[in-house]
Amino acid sequence: MAAVVTPEMSIGERIAAYRMYRGMTQEVCAGLVGKSLSWWKKVEQGIRHVEKLSDLILICQVLRVPELSDLTGVLAYSLSVDWQRPQPILPEVRRAMVTGPPPVAESPDVEGLRARWTRPGRSSTCICCSSPSAVRCCLG
Repeated sequence: MAAVVTPEMSIGERIAAYRMYRGMTQEVCAGLVGKSLSWWKKVEQGIRHVEKLSDLILICQVLRVPELSDLTGVLAYSLSVDWQRPQPILPEVRRAMVTGPPPVAESPDVEGLRARWTRPGRSSTCICCSSPSAVRCCLG
């Protein structure tokens, strides 16, 4: 039987649900995470927010919650905190943090871009031109 967690629950409520499911006390969990009992109680009550990703990951590990999204309710930011499972995104994150963005293979064809930008019939009031991705739309 799994912890009862619903989509409308806050992170604090989810933490409390997983903690109770695991049969752990607030004091034990706070100690394992390296926080005070007062901090833990405030998080569960929604008075205080968990501000660090590292704290959220540690809470997941202490409560044995397999996915960060299970604790946060945000599926877009899923990260498996079970280090036995593969972490497909981590190599890319590590590479980006260590090496920075990949080098540009060639410089853009500025004259070609200018010619497409100023071509007859292109709307100068295109609403999507306010974002960088829109340049492709208007130049396409």
